[in-house]
Amino acid sequence: MEAANEKRGDAFLMRGTEGETVAHPHRAQRIDWFHEGQQTLLVERDAPTDLQSDVPDGRDAATTAAWIGAALRGEVPVPASIATQVAHCVQVARALRQRQPLPA
Repeated sequence: MEAANEKRGDAFLMRGTEGETVAHPHRAQRIDWFHEGQQTLLVERDAPTDLQSDVPDGRDAATTAAWIGAALRGEVPVPASIATQVAHCVQVARALRQRQPLPA
């Protein structure tokens, strides 16, 4: 997963996702944040586990969209690995917002 601001040089790098912007529902993938010439490890990759999140078997768009809708409504739990990724995205967004705006 990558999200970047090329003028500032900010980027997220999520390893092991083959360029897909996905979060693994059963374990966290490593996420690094590159910012202001530095690297910050946000999430370390989880080891494999037998504990599996309750997610649908189907991988098609309609099934995935229905599950996401149910999760957003609080009808099904959000897997911990995805909640962690979202929390770090929010943390970085807040940090970026606190910086001075770039000149136009």
